[in-house]
Amino acid sequence: MLYLWVVTVIAPTKSRPDNPIAKKLAEFYDTRTRQYNENPEIYHSRLLEKQKTDAIATLKTQLGPLLSPAIVKQLEQNLTLALDFPSLLGTDGKGTDTLKKGEVKKRFGKLIVSQTAAKAVELLFNELMAILHPKP
Repeated sequence: MLYLWVVTVIAPTKSRPDNPIAKKLAEFYDTRTRQYNENPEIYHSRLLEKQKTDAIATLKTQLGPLLSPAIVKQLEQNLTLALDFPSLLGTDGKGTDTLKKGEVKKRFGKLIVSQTAAKAVELLFNELMAILHPKP
């Protein structure tokens, strides 16, 4: 329910409520959105990390039963080094492709909304605890 509330009330800037918790959530949501809009390399680094993890998992599941554990471990280390090689060399000046407007929302929208909903739970819990156990 909080996820849907964030999507329908916090994400659209026009309909945001005017109360302290909603303002904190809106600020949190906007900060996360800016973070991903201004740093497209976050997407690319996460995508490369996922591809590396998938390649290693495929190696283990397909070759693991056929080879000894020592050889599998050595292959895993070599594959990890090979996949990390471009990052060790650094960029060639071309940089990553810039994300088009709206791409971040498609790629990270659910993540940002989920993080904002989790922040809402944290804020509401803190408010509840402040009411139940007021500080003297």
